[in-house]
Amino acid sequence: MNRRKFLQKSSLAGAGLWLAPQFIPNQAWPVEPTVSVGIIGLDTSHSVAFAKALHAAQTETSYRVTHAYPYGSLDIESSVHRIPDYIEEMKAMGVSITDSIDAMLEAVDVVLLETNDGRRHLEQAELVFKAGKRVFIDKPLAGSLKDAEKIFDLSEKYGVPTFSASALRFSPSTVAVQEGSI
Repeated sequence: MNRRKFLQKSSLAGAGLWLAPQFIPNQAWPVEPTVSVGIIGLDTSHSVAFAKALHAAQTETSYRVTHAYPYGSLDIESSVHRIPDYIEEMKAMGVSITDSIDAMLEAVDVVLLETNDGRRHLEQAELVFKAGKRVFIDKPLAGSLKDAEKIFDLSEKYGVPTFSASALRFSPSTVAVQEGSI
């Protein structure tokens, strides 16, 4: 299907959804409840930034960071020393701090795996997959190509969607490389 046909069909479907309540009286339209988000790893500023962005977003479905498990990196000193301050920032936003990943998983719908140390991502992601929770894995996806492959194998095995990305793809220098100007 080309773009024009897609847009035509999409706009017709959208018009139908918009008009339907007018022709179906007392039709109860589902309203998405708040989606509870858990964060693994408070050893990076990304955890606090994502929580602030989600809490500030004005959308029909409300995503709220409700729980966090703080420990990520075990031996990267620049990460480990930040955890106490990030715990306090998260608490100030109303986020409950849990003492285990399992406890956090019991309380949330989806997960942001933010641990700064990619070497921990495979073991942490496996717990999330086993719990059946969708997960975003912040960069780096893993500590090695072998671990990255295992993460996607586990995602498939447990039937749990996952993805990874970096906001750096929008930085001017990255865009310049993509465009061939550098």
